[in-house]
Amino acid sequence: MTERLRAAFQSHPSPPFSASKFVPGYEDRNTNNEAPTTGEVSRRSSQSSRETKRSDASSSSEDGSPLAQVNLRVGSMTVSRWLTFGHVLFSDVRHELVPVEGSLKRHSILVIDGLDNDDWSFYAAETYPAATFFNLSPRFPLPEELKSSSSSFPLGPLNHHQIQYVSHLNKFPFAPQSFTAVVYRFPVARPEAYYRSILTEARRVLKPGGFIELSILDVDLNNMGNRGRCTVRRLKERINEKTPDTSLGSTADLIVRLLGKVGFTTIKAARVGVPVASSVTRSDSKADEGNDAAEKKKDAPSLSEMMSDNSPLVDEGITKMVSRVGRWWYTRCYENAAENPSGKSIWSDKSLLSESRELGTSLKLMVCCARAPLQRITST
Repeated sequence: MTERLRAAFQSHPSPPFSASKFVPGYEDRNTNNEAPTTGEVSRRSSQSSRETKRSDASSSSEDGSPLAQVNLRVGSMTVSRWLTFGHVLFSDVRHELVPVEGSLKRHSILVIDGLDNDDWSFYAAETYPAATFFNLSPRFPLPEELKSSSSSFPLGPLNHHQIQYVSHLNKFPFAPQSFTAVVYRFPVARPEAYYRSILTEARRVLKPGGFIELSILDVDLNNMGNRGRCTVRRLKERINEKTPDTSLGSTADLIVRLLGKVGFTTIKAARVGVPVASSVTRSDSKADEGNDAAEKKKDAPSLSEMMSDNSPLVDEGITKMVSRVGRWWYTRCYENAAENPSGKSIWSDKSLLSESRELGTSLKLMVCCARAPLQRITST
């Protein structure tokens, strides 16, 4: 597994872990989600259909099948864990969540996910059953009648709760000092005031000494070529046309500065490059091009199947999945924040992907953690 990670990422390979323990269950859960059978599923689909269609375009055309989309979402969780060194929660808070026999203490974790789904919080709740997870989402939570019915809709674990939150101008719907940790994943392109509000509220609801964890993607890329620079520049212009005060510099640098300004301490960060396009050797390029049509006709293997296969071809498949996941993250964070008259993703440009592959272009990802001050704060 370590060798696969070295091939996939430009730095910080993660230690091995047992993907087989969680991948199959998530494939089952998300496969069920592809076939709505309840009113809640329909509501979720209608409320996020525009974003989903645009996000799906972040992968190439062969990724449009339900199975491919399930693999992409499962792959997102897998890659997230790889990037945080084999841990779901990577700050020291994870040590406090280990179940202690006879202890009645129960920690609460708040999740704010820019990917706009509950996949990661659901998985985290299953990973840490001794803690309670609250996922902030603009969507309505599942109605009680569906929770108690015999519906085939896959329910989350009992320690997982979805809480509706529709505007950053409002306070989080929790009392001060309610949480042991806050997880802020993939902040989408927004003005500085938006990030400041989220971080201020995060500090308010954290207990003294509580942790905040962040995974932040920047709009600019590493090792961009001419086509990449032009593409990113046009994307920034479209974002600015839609929301003129949106911050278009380094989101990671901005949020780290804001963490200090709102009172967080012990800020630690690590940066990694996620490849935009999987690399192939020149000798293999023509063969790959010749086999593209045949490969598209085949059913894509599930991620769990790839993880259990040690062949070089599967290693290449995992590397491709890493790139697809990274592009999907980027679309969620930045493309969805821009006006898009053509309806096409920037990743549908084969010339851009070819250039990125040749130059080793990568997405700029930062994982970061910090702590709330130990002294108590007064609610305002």
